[in-house]
Amino acid sequence: MYRVSEKDISASVNDFTVFCDFVEETKPVLSKRRGVLGKNDLFEINSLLYYKKEVDAPNYQLESYPVINLIFNLALLGRLYVKAADEKGNVYFTKTIRKDEFDALNICEKYAFLLETFWTRYDIEETIRGFE
Repeated sequence: MYRVSEKDISASVNDFTVFCDFVEETKPVLSKRRGVLGKNDLFEINSLLYYKKEVDAPNYQLESYPVINLIFNLALLGRLYVKAADEKGNVYFTKTIRKDEFDALNICEKYAFLLETFWTRYDIEETIRGFE
C-alpha cells in the first residue's frame, strides 16, 4: 500500500502559499466589475507556480488559469481572505485571522484544510458554467 508523504503534497501547498504571498506583498487591485485579479497579476502569479499554465503573454482572464482560479476560490471559501474596498472604492484581498491560523498549520494540516474546503464548499458546477 502506498503511503502519502509530504513530497506528494508540497507542490500544491507551496503553490497556494505563493499565491497568498503574492496578494499580501503586492496588494493587487481586483477588478471593479467581477472582483477578480487582472491579467498582468495572473500572468505574474502563474510564472511563480509549480503547476503553471504555459502562456507567453498576459492575455488571459482568471478562468483560463485553472490552478489560480481554484486557489483564488479556496482562499475565499476557506475564509482566509475577504474582498474589502478602500476609501477610493478599490477592492483588495484582505487576510483574516483564519489566515494567521492557517499559517500556523504544518504542511499536512494545510493540505487537509484545502482539501476539506474544496470538498465541502467548492461549487464545481458553477466553475463549469463559467467555462461555457
